[in-house]
Amino acid sequence: MSISAKEVLAAARLARLELAPEDVEPFTAELQKILTYVDQLSELDTSQVPRTMQVGAPSAPLRPDVAVAGASKAEVLAAAARADDVGFLVPGFVDGS
Repeated sequence: MSISAKEVLAAARLARLELAPEDVEPFTAELQKILTYVDQLSELDTSQVPRTMQVGAPSAPLRPDVAVAGASKAEVLAAAARADDVGFLVPGFVDGS
């Protein structure tokens, strides 16, 4: 498989990258090397390799789900920039209409 400078510029545009004109040729050459390598990988005989559903670990180790005491309402409200005895005070931003 080969890639043209026009395709490199199209890919750069889709990735929202700005390529200087002098960078197009080096990027085209590098991408061509990558595509050549991928083509070589597709030639490998993988018929004896078992199929896998997932490469990573089946699940991440989880910590025990244990309830712990949090900060009290008074502590949290005391740390707020603006609060009253009920809750946080924030500026109004929604029109009532």
